[in-house]
Amino acid sequence: ILQSGVFYLMTVDGDTKTFRFKISGTTLPTATSLALQLFAQTSGDNKDGGWNGVANPTLQHGTVNQTVTVLNPNTYTYEDKDAGEMNFVVGTPFFIQATADAVATGMTMGAADPTKPYYAPKRDSENGIEKVRVLFGNDKYQDKLTISANEGALNEYEIGKDLIKMTMTKTPKVAQIFGNAYGTKLCRANLPLVNDAVSMEIDLYAPETGEYAISTAENANATVYLTLNGNIIWNLSMSEYTSSFEKGNNAGYGIRIVKAPQVGTDIDNIYENASGVQKVVIDEHVYILRGEQMFDVTGKSVK
Repeated sequence: ILQSGVFYLMTVDGDTKTFRFKISGTTLPTATSLALQLFAQTSGDNKDGGWNGVANPTLQHGTVNQTVTVLNPNTYTYEDKDAGEMNFVVGTPFFIQATADAVATGMTMGAADPTKPYYAPKRDSENGIEKVRVLFGNDKYQDKLTISANEGALNEYEIGKDLIKMTMTKTPKVAQIFGNAYGTKLCRANLPLVNDAVSMEIDLYAPETGEYAISTAENANATVYLTLNGNIIWNLSMSEYTSSFEKGNNAGYGIRIVKAPQVGTDIDNIYENASGVQKVVIDEHVYILRGEQMFDVTGKSVK
């Protein structure tokens, strides 16, 4: 049974599983120093002894007083960091190897130095789209829907990755956006990414008839499109979409997210002309984009 506040590190060699370290930690909500423990080596070699796992037990960003080893989850490799050159963010886990007198000397988290870079490893999705936020509302209130996508996502509701949208009443007094998937309405969705793209139906609830805007936060690795009845009508990555919505639920809308590498041109250096006209390829179909307005290859507006 794993316990909170305890570091466990296990190595696996074939069918043989060996616990090399069981590393206990101390809860220090406000202190800046930590007594390290000297654990006996398992193989008679001091390279295996004295390892301590630390997850910045303080409430402040800071530096540590000796070299540490940190797992970089972006590359799945361990990296050594000179503690004097890095700031460690609260909760960043790292390993320190203690000497025989480390119990007495311990380690200290010093105050963060604003001139030094911060080390806070964050795992990026290698084959996915991270947290695209779609907003719906007006100057009084905006609701949001968060969509992520990756190739390994299941086509079913997953606790911890998907989240049901909850409302207090059937007729909310503020604007609401719902993502439709898995037979329910979601406020957060993690969807399967297919051919570098993902689509999701949405419902938009307007508390009163009037003008509302749909927008998205900037996303570096994806382009976000608004669809209506399955057809792309607006590039939300370029600007927000405004329109009049009837009071109540407005169905038929959707979000189409395309990873950036798929959006481009088939001819180099002719992506945008002097008049600001762009040609984009989405799902092997060519569209003409002028400002926020999109046209098919016949020149017909797809709005």
